[in-house]
Amino acid sequence: MKKYLFISIISTLILGFSACGDPVPGDDGPGTGPGTDPGTPSADSRLVDKIGISHDGELAYNFTFDYDAQNRVTKIEDSDGELTIEFSYSAGKLTMTMSEEYYDDPSYYTRASRTGGITRATHPAKRGGMSFGRLARKAAAKTRAEEGYVLVKDVYTYSGNLNADGYVTSLIVSWKMFIDGSLVDSDSGGTETYAYNNGYLSRSSGEDDYEDQDGWWADYYTWSGGNLTKIVYDGGEGTTPADVPSAGAYYESFTYGDKANPAKVNFDMNTMLIYEIGFPFSLGFFGKPSANLISSIEYTDSYYDEVYTSTYTWTTDSEGFATGVTINYDDVEEPSVLTVTYKK
Repeated sequence: MKKYLFISIISTLILGFSACGDPVPGDDGPGTGPGTDPGTPSADSRLVDKIGISHDGELAYNFTFDYDAQNRVTKIEDSDGELTIEFSYSAGKLTMTMSEEYYDDPSYYTRASRTGGITRATHPAKRGGMSFGRLARKAAAKTRAEEGYVLVKDVYTYSGNLNADGYVTSLIVSWKMFIDGSLVDSDSGGTETYAYNNGYLSRSSGEDDYEDQDGWWADYYTWSGGNLTKIVYDGGEGTTPADVPSAGAYYESFTYGDKANPAKVNFDMNTMLIYEIGFPFSLGFFGKPSANLISSIEYTDSYYDEVYTSTYTWTTDSEGFATGVTINYDDVEEPSVLTVTYKK
């Protein structure tokens, strides 16, 4: 699946705009409008302070949010310091740097015969990031240094261009990998592009040079009634993405309940769930958010003829702001629980 940090991630649809209309970004609720700095919430917006993630009844991760004087997010960091995302802003530009540390089995890594460098047997996708499953794997691997595991650090840098509405139109992606503190692999220059229709994300695409084979990936977004209802994931050989997805592509379908997705909050929980820890996608840089809170996601793998479903049960406060969501997977016995607290 895609579960990316970025893309195409996805994690993003996003900052709070009015859930019932199509306001100009920055007019009502968080967001960015022409002539404003990207990511600047309105003065009366709620700011997320912490997001907790629990597995099997135990708190596994607790992410904290830091802000600058303009209430723009400058850093998101987990309680162990293993995942950090830093944001910097300038006119028409946005830079995000994600650093992730984790212990891993050295058998996943092989020595390249020609360069002498180390390459991963399964090379990290340019859209790579943190999925809930990977969080669980990380938690299980924390004590494995004594078992011969190596400490891996991935550093992704995303340099984005913004349109007049403050939405990302292109990203230049670079990546570095360190093993036990030494730089062993890197890649730079990959470009992702994002297109919008009336402010809603309609397509994202980029290069895919997995195993040195030229190719492309593209995600196609369908909206109905102000809600994102489908994402089709596709890819192919060459360098030019198709205008429409192929019939055999993977896709996800989304349904929604009656709870409104609050406008005046600087973080979109829907997108975080869709992209699984897709923090950057949830901060208002990738178009308008869905009008309602999501109730289910159905992932269809057309190639293997498999379907996976997850359902979402929300808790909200008296003003309708999300305070938590319980996630049930059809192939996992214990649910995951996310909780959110606000600075104001």
